[in-house]
Amino acid sequence: MNARKFLAELQRRNVYKVAVAYAVVSWLLIQIATQIFPFFEIPSWAVRLVVLIDHGSASASEIVAGALQDRGRATLIGETSYGKGTVQQWQELTGNGGAFKLTVARWLTPNGHSIHQKGLTPDIPVTVPSPAPAGTDPVLDRAVDVLTGTGSSVGWQAAA
Repeated sequence: MNARKFLAELQRRNVYKVAVAYAVVSWLLIQIATQIFPFFEIPSWAVRLVVLIDHGSASASEIVAGALQDRGRATLIGETSYGKGTVQQWQELTGNGGAFKLTVARWLTPNGHSIHQKGLTPDIPVTVPSPAPAGTDPVLDRAVDVLTGTGSSVGWQAAA
């Protein structure tokens, strides 16, 4: 399956966030392969990586995307993410049946940036019209352009 068909299938199933997991697993497989076959060296920058984000990208997907962006390993394409950068626990009160949420941690990117209530800013912003014409996806189209080299790769840089 080529990249366009794979990304189109993700779009059809509305599971863009799976793309982040796919990218991480791909990276891990490359790392394992280079350990098993040391003569088979694949530089980390040899595989271009893009992450599609939008206002619905939140929490874990933002953490992974932010880490990849901070390390210069991936280009973020799309719209500013949601901005869920806290971990909360539900605390029930005894006696009256009430409860509250207690923030117990804040997520930061590797470079120390807080994403809470700000979100991640994509390296290549793409405005999606509302409503988007049926059968179109400007974010996916831009990602394919960047991956295939037919568009600008602003924001993509080789990891050291």
